[in-house]
Amino acid sequence: MASRKSQSLLLLLGKRLLQLVLGLVILAVTVGYVWLYTPSIPRAALERMYANAESQFLDLPGGTRIHYRDEGPRDAPLTLLLLHGTASSLHTWEGWVAGLKDRYRVVTMDLPGHGLTGRTAEDRYDRAGMVAAIVAVVDHLGLDRFVIGGNSMGGEMAMAYTLAHPDKVEALILVDSAGLRLDLTNRSVPIGFRLAAISWLRPLIVRITPRSLVARSVAAVYADPARVTPELVDRYWRLLRMEGSREALMKRFAALEREPPLPVERIDKPALVLWGREDHLIPLAVGRELARRLPRAELVVLDGLGHVPQEEDAARSLEPVKAFLAHLEEERMHSDNRQQEAAG
Repeated sequence: MASRKSQSLLLLLGKRLLQLVLGLVILAVTVGYVWLYTPSIPRAALERMYANAESQFLDLPGGTRIHYRDEGPRDAPLTLLLLHGTASSLHTWEGWVAGLKDRYRVVTMDLPGHGLTGRTAEDRYDRAGMVAAIVAVVDHLGLDRFVIGGNSMGGEMAMAYTLAHPDKVEALILVDSAGLRLDLTNRSVPIGFRLAAISWLRPLIVRITPRSLVARSVAAVYADPARVTPELVDRYWRLLRMEGSREALMKRFAALEREPPLPVERIDKPALVLWGREDHLIPLAVGRELARRLPRAELVVLDGLGHVPQEEDAARSLEPVKAFLAHLEEERMHSDNRQQEAAG
């Protein structure tokens, strides 16, 4: 009888202990969630912070609002349209725009789910959705033929747009471009990207996105993390937290799982393939493959720069771009002369 009572007492104590442990775990998780929870920021507040005098907004009939900037002379010899990468914004091109807009017309835009465009009414962040947004801006501005460029995801969308609208594109500038293969499980990939690639973590990421995670991810795409300023991290972190943008970004990562490599061999346009030698997100080997498979590509490797050379060192990364554009101008002039001679 005493033995049965002892066993019952032990079972009761074990049950109470288990309940206590579970309660402590629930409390710890609740406190941790409340402590780490990262609230969204209203669109209007971010527009006040990160729109400038050059910022314009294209309001589409369905309710989508696309942020873009159109700078430089309208009668420029060449027009450029530049597209940013994943979790970035048109701000990444500000250094290049400053160095190009005296001679060229330069259009930059925030792609769906990013920057001050944010979540769209269509809620599509695959290639088709991105290309549709590019088409909307191109048509709105009445762009005829132009040079399209992009970094990372932006390079992928530049190539996707070219495949869909080849008559619009004069040439491409592809900076550490996606579009072939991308291994997000590699430990050299920024931690934020690796986490977003895990589908079951995505609902958590839309609510918990600490600044430290963004800071580590931005530093990982620079060859020299010392170049990453607190203001730069703040901009990435705040724009990521626009209401709806984190949900949109998770849908972009989901789309990555379904999209095959682009048939880049079909892009018969002059292309400058620009690559940071220290790119650990999309290694130089991918850049060499891209340049080999594009029919008319020139590869330029930038020593000492990482995945976002246009942002890490705008002046140095812009040097081969200016040479490429000058060559395009010269080719166009020769072509115009030949046409005039043939007509005369």
